[in-house]
Amino acid sequence: MTTLSVSSTDLAALLRDVKQAASTDEHLPMMAGVLLHTARTEDGDTVLVATATDRYCLLQGHARVESGELPGPVWVRHGQLSQLAAVLRPFTSRRRAGTAQTEGSVADGKVTVRQAVLDDLANVSVSFEHDPGEGFPDVLKVLSAALEAGPADQSFSVEGSRLALVARIATQRGVTMRVRSSGANRSVVVQIGGNLVGLVMPVRVSNTDSRPVPVFTVEVPAEAVAA
Repeated sequence: MTTLSVSSTDLAALLRDVKQAASTDEHLPMMAGVLLHTARTEDGDTVLVATATDRYCLLQGHARVESGELPGPVWVRHGQLSQLAAVLRPFTSRRRAGTAQTEGSVADGKVTVRQAVLDDLANVSVSFEHDPGEGFPDVLKVLSAALEAGPADQSFSVEGSRLALVARIATQRGVTMRVRSSGANRSVVVQIGGNLVGLVMPVRVSNTDSRPVPVFTVEVPAEAVAA
């Protein structure tokens, strides 16, 4: 059995933010959730990575792992995410933010997520069937390509609802959001803080909609200026 340990507060925030990009289309069950896996940073630290997409918006975030790692990808569906949130909620108060730890393990075809025991709260856990998320699209290559492309000196157009989605996350976190183009008609890169990055797919606009909006000045009578 492989077990990892991560801050309960960090895990709750990670899942809360990333799942907002997950699809809610019942015809796309392979995107209706969040894909989890562990990875190593350039400094050698282990992080828990969460990725979600609905084809039009992609978000990937990570949280530092205290110990252990996952043996492979873990697919968490919408309903399971709600159950995890319910398990984490009592352990994410400001008073417990620095002490509560969540443990995750994969064994015998099951994923089990439980809280490390705290003196004043009961030990709770949730288990579900282990799904490696083989149907999840290979969006990580798209994300990597957009990041490697670097900023482009070109304008872009996106749906306001998609940009508003990531803006709400930045607002909730109380941090700034960076937005840049990766090229004409290519994904728009967004970054929120130091551990959340994503893509918003561009949209094509008509010639009329793409024209600059005129700016009008107010004419001030000469006698008013003299006065």
